[in-house]
Amino acid sequence: MNISEYERDNLHIALGKVAEAKRFLVNTAAISDDVDLVSAVDAITGELSEAETSLLMTLSHED
Repeated sequence: MNISEYERDNLHIALGKVAEAKRFLVNTAAISDDVDLVSAVDAITGELSEAETSLLMTLSHED
């Protein structure tokens, strides 16, 4: 797979946004005593981790 420099830059931006979202969610859950919120955050961060892995794999195939 060949990706352009523009696409590579966008993948790096997306990785940063995923990491930022994960940090926000984890920090939100850390100050909450709502069990349902904490459970939802756990599920969402799991999905974000999968997206992060996919983005990293895409970038690593180009290197």
